[in-house]
Amino acid sequence: MTSDESTDNHEYNTPAKGTNDWGRLLNENFASIDRGVEIRDVDGNRGDYEPKDGAKYLAIDTKTVYLGDGSEWREFATFGTDDATGNEVFASEYEGATLDERIDAALADLPDGQGRIRVGPNPDGAVWQWSEWTVDPTAYSGVHLDVDRNVRIEYQGDGVAITVDPAGDLKSQDSFGHRFTLEGGIWENTGNTTGWFRGIDVNRAVVRPAHVSGLINDAGDCFGIQLRNEAYWSEDVIVDGKYVDVDVGVDLVPASMTGGGGTDSFHDCRFFGTFTGVQGYGFRWEGEPFDVVCGATVILAGEEATAHYLNGNFQDAVFRGSDSESVNPTESQTSFELGPDYYHGPLLLNHTDHRGVDSDSAIAALFGIEVQGQELRLKNLNRPDTTFTMYRDGTVDFTPNE
Repeated sequence: MTSDESTDNHEYNTPAKGTNDWGRLLNENFASIDRGVEIRDVDGNRGDYEPKDGAKYLAIDTKTVYLGDGSEWREFATFGTDDATGNEVFASEYEGATLDERIDAALADLPDGQGRIRVGPNPDGAVWQWSEWTVDPTAYSGVHLDVDRNVRIEYQGDGVAITVDPAGDLKSQDSFGHRFTLEGGIWENTGNTTGWFRGIDVNRAVVRPAHVSGLINDAGDCFGIQLRNEAYWSEDVIVDGKYVDVDVGVDLVPASMTGGGGTDSFHDCRFFGTFTGVQGYGFRWEGEPFDVVCGATVILAGEEATAHYLNGNFQDAVFRGSDSESVNPTESQTSFELGPDYYHGPLLLNHTDHRGVDSDSAIAALFGIEVQGQELRLKNLNRPDTTFTMYRDGTVDFTPNE
């Protein structure tokens, strides 16, 4: 067989058109695949694969290479962080009393800080421990934490578990991509926690944990996510994930409240996910969250809990398919509370409103558009008896508030 009738690297047969025994040639390929094609999986799953003689297994979490001898996998080589290809490192390979200390060590080891830090299960089988951690993503050309969705991380402190503070470096975040990203992880707050994540003047950050719990403290003000404007503003932030048992799910704190020299803008932030077991506020909207998109579900539990406290400028903001309900309904719970600085309310698209609106103003408008069956309805939730309805045949009905 000529060289152009086999692959370059593994010498698999590539029968030419019209070859009579092409079936035999392909069967030879199949017989060679287990030896020629590397298996890639985590180290703990080696037992799921047969160690055929000459087979190669790469454990992607420990970067250990095993060779099969026909009866077992034998360790051949282990590649440390200095041998890693690309800019991806594993936190478990670094020293540290807590997971965040290992992450700091990994960040220092990445070329110019650029890359992704992978967090898998603790090698000793225990829950990862976490201490109060503050990071400036612009100091590392950006920070990207990629945590396996089933990895448990415990924070026992009474402060803020994660604080992202770019030190006012907006240009690095916007123009150079030096941003913060966190994805995955089951985060358990077991102390008298102040909050789980605080972003100070963050731009284009992504915060997407798999699950965060224990966000209730003695003061009743523990937050899941807080965006805080001090010297500048917080914009283009994406928040997602599931947050269980919370005092305040998302807390927006503008510069007019922090006393900083920045603005009140939370322009173009996007919020999704589920906030359940809410004792105080699902979302505490302050300042100027204009152009925001909210598609989150809020499930109330506290006796006087509110899904959304609206106190600012929501021009061009859209609450799309978001939901507010209760596992413990009371007459004091509300879906929306309109604050004294509320104006330019958001547009509610197919928002499921279960708990009503609390407002001192009879003229404030909170408009919603929804489709019920084959009817299109437009209403002002602050005056719920006023409804405009269009039916499928084109006829309309208007019920004014008396």
